[in-house]
Amino acid sequence: MEVNIEEKWKQELTSQFTQPYFKALSEFVHSEYAAHKIYPPAKLIFSAFDNCP
Repeated sequence: MEVNIEEKWKQELTSQFTQPYFKALSEFVHSEYAAHKIYPPAKLIFSAFDNCP
């Protein structure tokens, strides 16, 4: 799964993004976005990491 996140954080967290729990969580979050109005917008989910490199 490709996660749009600041590069240093991506290096630190890449191993987590490939774990089964992350895939399940991602699928759940996607389904919630499809069914409800969710904040922040999907493209901003990891924006906090962009502000804290």
